[in-house]
Amino acid sequence: MDMNPPGPYGDRNRAKSIAVCDSGVRDIIQAFDGQASRLIDVSRHGLSTPIVTDKSFGGLQSKSVQALQHFHSRRNSSDAGSELSLGESVENAIKSVFGRSSSGPMDIDFEAVAQVKPSVIILEVPLKTCDAGQPGGGSDGRGDAGGSPLSLALERIRRVSPKSKVVKLSPFSLADVLEGILTIGEAIEETSQAVAIVKKVRERLRKVVSYSQKAKLTMGLVRRPRIAILSSLHPLTVEGGWVDDLIGLVGGEPLPLAGRRKKVRISWENLTAFAPNVLVVCAPIMNNGDKSAKVFNDLCDIASQPGWWQLPAVKDGVVVICEEALLSRMGLRLVDGAEALARIVYGDAVPTCCMPRSAYLLKLRPGQRVRPRIIPNYFIAYS
Repeated sequence: MDMNPPGPYGDRNRAKSIAVCDSGVRDIIQAFDGQASRLIDVSRHGLSTPIVTDKSFGGLQSKSVQALQHFHSRRNSSDAGSELSLGESVENAIKSVFGRSSSGPMDIDFEAVAQVKPSVIILEVPLKTCDAGQPGGGSDGRGDAGGSPLSLALERIRRVSPKSKVVKLSPFSLADVLEGILTIGEAIEETSQAVAIVKKVRERLRKVVSYSQKAKLTMGLVRRPRIAILSSLHPLTVEGGWVDDLIGLVGGEPLPLAGRRKKVRISWENLTAFAPNVLVVCAPIMNNGDKSAKVFNDLCDIASQPGWWQLPAVKDGVVVICEEALLSRMGLRLVDGAEALARIVYGDAVPTCCMPRSAYLLKLRPGQRVRPRIIPNYFIAYS
């Protein structure tokens, strides 16, 4: 009699499984040949089967993207019983697919870990979000003190799967992300593949630098364009860390932040004082740019603030809503993000492009102003 039945996770509880909770880490592992079959998502909103990809860096799809595609297929359905209201949020879309809300990196399905008993568990430990003017980052920004969510999660993992090797990643810079790929390769015993992947990433990033430098000369730009990349509009939160590195790669100037901080809450006055030439808002993008998404509603509020129409980015038409996985999540899609950012900053002067439906541009006529509540209607797909 089999005393250890397969259960919902199949035979992978007997194989050398790789457990992850973060879509960026999952995408990295799926870039390794032959590793997708070992992969299991043990986040509370994950499923037991790996996501199939086309192996190219630009073809990776996260569960949230699949959820949103399902959301729109239901909204576009002629079946009255499957219609959804225009106001359904991204969170509800994910919940409609997974049966629960989306969760954070430390929201682990310990029951799945106990059943699968993976050989390797890879966790991305997020850095803290700080307020502007406060000290941030560093080792204490990773929240690894006793009694922290991370410590409690690690202790519970040790109880339910004591033989699992736990790898913690806390990337801050782009170099840390590349080092994380090598760490993952070592953990899953695919060091040579990891080196090859990092080499390919570096080659693509060097091309971004070259294209950007040529574009600046072609356009006759003397000063570096000021670029603000936000991960939230309520509260206003600017991205630092590897996002600053990506801004540097395309020859831009990031919003100055004191200390090592990945995300920093800023005031509206901080943003207007910086006067960005390019304003990018990272958000989960609906499959067809649905204007009921939370980010568009938040943008209506921001556009009501004094000084909105005086921002150089608004006057020059370089306000973009971008898929968050391209810029604010660890993973290989950061390379796509670098290429997309170069395209956003320099337009047709660079040969790179944005992935389809991954970015939306505020398109107004020169000098045109509209009522803030209808501003979402003026965003178009950017390519």
